[in-house]
Order: sequence, then C-alpha cells, then structure tokens
Amino acid sequence: MAIKLQKQGFNECQLATIAMLADRPLKEVREVACRMLGTSTWLPLSVSVKAFWLIVETLYLYYGLTKIHPRMNQATANSTTPDLSGKGQITVQFGSGEAHAMAFEDGLVYDPNGDKPVTWEEWVVEATGYYAEKVIEAVVVSRID
Repeated sequence: MAIKLQKQGFNECQLATIAMLADRPLKEVREVACRMLGTSTWLPLSVSVKAFWLIVETLYLYYGLTKIHPRMNQATANSTTPDLSGKGQITVQFGSGEAHAMAFEDGLVYDPNGDKPVTWEEWVVEATGYYAEKVIEAVVVSRID
C-alpha cells in the first residue's frame, strides 16, 4: 500500500512524516505527541533538542517504526542523490541548523509541504522555490524495511 501524503501544520514535518509512515492520521499523531509533551498544543520549539528527539523516538516506538533513527544514520553530501529505494524517512539538514523531515517510498518523496509525491530530482527543483534562502548541507535516509 502506497504512502498517503499528509499536509503538515506549523513545525509539524516530523509528525506528518511519522503519520505517513505509520498510516495514521496526523491529528492522532499530534495528539499522542502533545500528551507526551504534556500540553494541548504541539510546540516543538518550546523544548530542548534532546527533549524533542526523545518525543520523536518514543513516537517511532509507539507506532512500530523501530528501524528509523535519523540522528544515528550517516548523512550523505548534498551533491549525492540519496538512495530512496524501499520506504522510510528522509531528513534534509540545512546550513542554518534547521531540518525538514519527509517520507519516501520506492523512489518518491512525500513532502508534507508538497502537493504530490515527487522524485528527489523534482523535489530539489521545487525546494529551490520553497526553501530559496536555505542551503542543503546534508541528507539523512532512514529505512523502515
């Protein structure tokens, strides 16, 4: 079964990616994350990076995505086209210290900011407009299969 693209809300790319990979509604994943955060609103910028990743990794386990660990996988240089065979998460790290999480399956990228699944090459062209001021520093690929 193919991934169903889910659109993210503000600062929800990681939640939307988990929702897509777990085949669960984003609303549900957001509610679980908020319970873990101890709040009614998803505010990832209100916690430390360590606390954010603890919540994300707990969500991976909660939804059975036990093979995904983007922080522990080796990043590839931005000039390298990532291997997006199989299914998993691709995280783009920008030079500004920001990052963006997306799902992928069988060569297609499911960007929670996008309108449809696209190839990596198409995403890079589209991202030039969306992330015009940002420079891709690294790409991290984590497979679940």
